Amino acid sequence: MKKVIYVFIFLIISNSQSFAIQKSLPKGAGLLLHVQVNDIDRYIDELTKNSGVLFTSGAAAAGYCIVKTGHNYPGEVTIWQLFKSMGELMKAVDENDPMNKPALNFSKMRDIKYISIWKDMKRVNLKPGFEMVERWRVPPANITEFVTAVKAIESNLKEMSGIDFEMAVAFNVGSGSHESDLVMTRWITSDGETMGKLLDGVYDSVGFLPSYNKALSLGQKINSQLEECKPFFIQ
Repeated sequence: MKKVIYVFIFLIISNSQSFAIQKSLPKGAGLLLHVQVNDIDRYIDELTKNSGVLFTSGAAAAGYCIVKTGHNYPGEVTIWQLFKSMGELMKAVDENDPMNKPALNFSKMRDIKYISIWKDMKRVNLKPGFEMVERWRVPPANITEFVTAVKAIESNLKEMSGIDFEMAVAFNVGSGSHESDLVMTRWITSDGETMGKLLDGVYDSVGFLPSYNKALSLGQKINSQLEECKPFFIQ
């Protein structure tokens, strides 16, 4: 009988270790569990306290993001896992069904909205923090050029601002009507003040940063949120 492993719960390491985590991962894939939580602090605390009975699903990294602005619903939280390949992610999906197998008492604390899968399109030095998440509808013919534009945004802003940050870009796979055919960009900074200073360089008095204008010309931005993200572990 297969060992039951819940794809949205993880082996937790100490908070003091998690804040120091920084690691460059290959272009892998992310599995996101989108939930609605009545008491966010209690929910996150329960995930942490029950680390002794939780299992990793073979993910290279895992954590959570709390939506701070641009909510799709109250109490919006995302539990995420990153895998080194789509093959490893799909193996976890094949072996588990978090929609039908709630763990411990978490089902009483949250309502699962949907699950989404994202395939990375560039390498990222993973440093979860205060993040701006944008979702785009990009024509297939523009995808390669769009990724190039995202890399240019990151490079231009690092040179202009001197701020250490990362940009991720990923396309959607098998996520139903919620996310189908979308591309997600993720701006990753250490805290909200740093994000604000970074965006000052994008939204200046004479218009957008040229490389950001290029991205806008290649796709339609349909959603934008600010999130506070923290890791449970990174291997």
